[in-house]
Amino acid sequence: MSIFFPAAIEKNERKQFFQAKFDYYEDVFRWVVILICLAEVSYFVTDCQIFGRMAWEVLFPRCFVLLPMGLYLLYNHFRHDYLGNTIIGYLVMHASMWCTIWTIYYLPNRDFSREGFIVMHFGFLSLGLAAPMYLHTILHSILLLDIVVSNLFIHYEHFSMMITLGLPIYVGILLLLKILENAYVDHYLSNKKLASMSTTDQLTQAYNRHILDDILESGTSKLNFKSTDSIWFLLIDVDFFKKINDTYGHEAGDQILIAISSKIRENIREDDLCLRWGGEEFVVILQNAAKEEAMQIGERIRNSISGSASISPKVTISVGVSKYLGADYHQAINDADKAMYYAKNHGRNQVICVEDL
Repeated sequence: MSIFFPAAIEKNERKQFFQAKFDYYEDVFRWVVILICLAEVSYFVTDCQIFGRMAWEVLFPRCFVLLPMGLYLLYNHFRHDYLGNTIIGYLVMHASMWCTIWTIYYLPNRDFSREGFIVMHFGFLSLGLAAPMYLHTILHSILLLDIVVSNLFIHYEHFSMMITLGLPIYVGILLLLKILENAYVDHYLSNKKLASMSTTDQLTQAYNRHILDDILESGTSKLNFKSTDSIWFLLIDVDFFKKINDTYGHEAGDQILIAISSKIRENIREDDLCLRWGGEEFVVILQNAAKEEAMQIGERIRNSISGSASISPKVTISVGVSKYLGADYHQAINDADKAMYYAKNHGRNQVICVEDL
């Protein structure tokens, strides 16, 4: 069933891809739902032309679609997840379909139902721009089921033609949406690469300071993590780094920074962040950690660097540890900086917590 999923997107990244795709087309998706529902109501004028009078008996079926439309807009106002919005949006389209069927039941002339149902396919095509291919395939196919079920009591004069016309349109729409989704994959991967380049230090592959835009509350210096009760900062500085540059050259210094960044990232947890803070300084942000664990991670990093056979010339680091108090990340950086300089002034190659000073 891999045909329903973009081949260039890893399985563990699909949700992120589908959400990005929905975010990109969300306005289109919302307006398609609204316009289809408003068009459903406006067809009351056509109904009156068919009846040759005010067709009050179909006014309620035509207007009933405004209820599911309102529920969708309410959900969309508070939630922007691709899965919930896609399912509810498609259900509103099917509600519009059944309001049409409800109206057709009263009409003296049902010749226009065939064309109306074909038009609905293109409404689903528009929704499919934002929807995952696998979901669209299922939710769009129910349109054909709607026709089959309603034929049991309406008995369309051109039922077989409605199906034979609808099936190739359905398949053609699937192929078109597959092509468009593959085109969006290129857009998504390009944006992802640009985003990575903007937040990643190109030398060490650690994050740079631009990552702060993603982890701070907008316009503040406060971290936007789910829990800020147990966040610790490590400020890591390479001992005698200027001497290394002067003795061995800046190229050797760059290789040491690359190796140190790699060692840091090897020794932290999946949810922790490693940033190149500037020059030979790195910052590690530990989430959901106690003081003891923060100290242990700091020691593990220090030991892996000082005892590494792959780093030449041999280097050591000094590490300052501090707790984020929940208001301003600068406080944690400044506290860690105090502890780090204490480590440097008292022998280097050690991990010091500001709380122990």
